[in-house]
Amino acid sequence: MADNTQNILKSAIKSLEQVVAPAVNPEDPLASEQLRLVIGTLKVLRTRLDHLAGRQLYELDHYLALARSLRDEADEVSPEIAERLCAAIEAAEQLRANPDHSPADRRRVTRALASPISALAREASSTHEALRSRIERKVVTDSRRWVDMQRAWFLTHGFELRPSELPALDTLFHQPPGRA
Repeated sequence: MADNTQNILKSAIKSLEQVVAPAVNPEDPLASEQLRLVIGTLKVLRTRLDHLAGRQLYELDHYLALARSLRDEADEVSPEIAERLCAAIEAAEQLRANPDHSPADRRRVTRALASPISALAREASSTHEALRSRIERKVVTDSRRWVDMQRAWFLTHGFELRPSELPALDTLFHQPPGRA
């Protein structure tokens, strides 16, 4: 059976705009606002559907690169966090080596990478200045392209002040992760 997701979303948006919106009580500004937000979210999702797999891989690769770069610091901060980080790196590397992984597997492995990275960042706040500074610098430096991707992903919301400085999603999703 053909994938009709685009048509389903288009029909849902049309239904909300043409049937539900006129039926919403104009005296209820919260209901009107929420309906606009739902319609807007569905419209954005519709424009991003073809990029979901690329975004998931990008996110996985971002966290994998960040985890690798923080491995030495994790050893210095907490053996338990370092162990979790190394296990997550290994799981991510195995997943990336298997082309048949599912979107659910990508999400699970990405969460497994993000968790010890977050724990490391929290624990780093109580370490000595030099180590904390190294960790903070790596996280900020390695996250620049991540932030740019997020800005590009949400570009259709219209809040971006400098849209011309952002690469297209297709370009972003075909570049290896790492420092900008």
